[in-house]
Formats: sequence, structure tokens, C-alpha cells
Amino acid sequence: MPRSYSSYASPPPPYKSPPYTSRTISSTSQYPQSTTQGTATYDSCSTSGPSMRPGAPSETSSLWSTSTYRSKRSRKVPVLVWVLLAFLFVVVLGQNTGYMSTLMDDVSLAQKAANRMKWRAERERWEVEKARHQYEVDRERETRQHEREEHERDKEQWERDQREGREALENDKAEWHRQQQEEHETLEREKEGWARQQREEREAFDREKEGWARERWEEEKHRKDVEWRRRGAFWSEPWAATWQCSGYGTRPYAAHLWDLPGDVDWHEACMDMPIKINGQWMDGPANCQRDKRHIWGTWYVNFGEPQCVPYWDPIRDMGCSPGRSGMRRYEARLMNLRHGDDWDLMCRTTPADISGIHFDHPDSCEDKNGRTGVWDVPDGWC
Repeated sequence: MPRSYSSYASPPPPYKSPPYTSRTISSTSQYPQSTTQGTATYDSCSTSGPSMRPGAPSETSSLWSTSTYRSKRSRKVPVLVWVLLAFLFVVVLGQNTGYMSTLMDDVSLAQKAANRMKWRAERERWEVEKARHQYEVDRERETRQHEREEHERDKEQWERDQREGREALENDKAEWHRQQQEEHETLEREKEGWARQQREEREAFDREKEGWARERWEEEKHRKDVEWRRRGAFWSEPWAATWQCSGYGTRPYAAHLWDLPGDVDWHEACMDMPIKINGQWMDGPANCQRDKRHIWGTWYVNFGEPQCVPYWDPIRDMGCSPGRSGMRRYEARLMNLRHGDDWDLMCRTTPADISGIHFDHPDSCEDKNGRTGVWDVPDGWC
């Protein structure tokens, strides 16, 4: 059955027509008029409706004409806005400059012009007065600057004079001190020479006195020896009482007392009789003893006994003394001990020099790695 078409639409375009071709709406005259009642009613409604605006698009106009109308209408609005803004700007500018009065202004334009001229004249006078005042201020500043410079020059000159005066005074003072120093050094040399001379004279006198005293002492010992010998008593040749040393550089000697008269107190005679040992006179013995056949005395000789002189190995610094604040400990081994010597006695009587200080004996003696002496020496670092 062949396809039928409505009377209100045109047939579709052929397939060979180019795509995307703009089509316009056909006018109503292209469509056949219907003779039915419905068609008449449609026409009457169309003619009785509201009239179209001039230039407004109609059903018969194209789509392109509708968009053109809307763009023209939208461009008219910004132009009106810019015109209104320019008018308001001109009004405000005229009111602010005084060339146009405002609704709230009760001063006339002529009065405003007169006031403006008056203000301009006052401003010119103020500018002149300001320039004159600035000129006076500049003059005053220059005057003060000149006075300040003069004052600075005077001050520098005064300081220079003062400095030169001080330097001259210091030079004079230094020269005076130098002369005083030379005089003092000369006086000190003379004083030192006089003191040295006095010391030498005193030492010579002391030597003479000591020699005289020794001579008197030896004479006294010799007199006593002669006296006791005259009475028949005398000492035998002294001998070493033991091969052991009894202390540092000390050894005991003994001698028999012979031919003592029977009416003489043996102990008094023993303690009073001198003896010569190692070429030197000695007083009475340290002690006297007696048995059934002999009387003998014992002396402790501390000279001429090199075999009884031990010495210390190099002294070692052991650090701060434990348990003793402000003390430093030193230790050294005792050397040159002979077999049979009392090491503790020899240790306790052997002197030493530590850090320039002389010690007659150590503080203690210990038997560790050999016979060892221990000293605790004051030290501020401990």
C-alpha cells in the first residue's frame, strides 16, 4: 500500500539532498485548506488572537531572524548604562568644583568664586610667610652650625693643649721615676754589698767562734782523758759493736774501760770519759754496762760510715693521696740495704728531697715490691 502524507507537512527531502541544509518553515499558503469544521475553527482562533509586535518573529519567519532580534536588544542596555554613569560623573564633578550648585547648598556661585579668590590670596600670603620663616630658620641654622664649628675647633685646640701638657707631664714623671729607679738601684747595690760584707764578716766570726769552741771542747776532752789516764783509767781501742747499721749513716761502737781505780764510781767515770772514734773526739757513751770482769760503753757514730748510707730510687708521683684532701702522695724504693740491716729502721731514718722540700724521713714505710718509703706532700691541686 502506498505511503500517505498529511496535508499539514511537506514530504521528506530526497536522499540525495545534502545533509545539514537549513530548512525554513513553509507558509500556510503551501498547505491545502481544509473544508472541515475543525479547520475553520483553527483559522478563526488564529485571526482572533493577539497581534504580533513589530519586528517580532512570526511563525513564518526563519530561526536566524529571531536570534538577530535578541542580540540587537541586548546591546542597547549597556549603552544606556554608560550614558547614565557619564552624566552622573559630570554632575558630581561640577558640584565638587563649585561650578554647579547642589540642592542642599545655600551659597551662590558668585559668593563661592569670591571665597575661592580670598582663599587663594590667603594661601599666597601664607606661602610668602612660610618662605620667609624658612629663610630665617635656615639663617639661624647656619649661624648655629658656624658657632658649633667654632666651638668644636676651640674644643679640639683645648684638648690638644691638654694632651700635650699631659704628655709633657708624663715625660717629666717618667724621667723622675727613672732617676729615682737608678738611685734606688745604686742604693740597693751598695746595701747588698754592705750586707754581703757583713754576712762574710759574720760567717768568718762564726767560723772562728766555732773553731774556738771546738778547740776548747777538744782541749776539754783531752784534759779529761789526760786526767783519767793520770788516775790510771783509759778506753781500749773502739770496735764496731755489730756489722748491722743502727740508722742512716750510723753504726754502734763499743770500748772497754781499763784500770779504773777502786775508789771511783765506775758509772760516773764511764759516762764522763771522752773517746776518739774515726778521728774525732766524742763525749761519753750513750750507755755504760758492766759485768763481772769488764766495764764497757757504747757509742752511736753518725759520721764516717758510708756503708750505712742507703739512698732512694727515683721518687714516683702517685697522684692525690687517697682519703686526704690537699695532699699528694710520693713513693720510692730504698736501695743499698745490706744483709742483716733493720730495713724499717733504715727506712725511717733516711732523708729525701721532694719538689725542693727536705724531709728527714718518710711518713711511713711499706714492704711492697721492695722496701718502700711513702710521703704525703701538701698540694693545692688535690
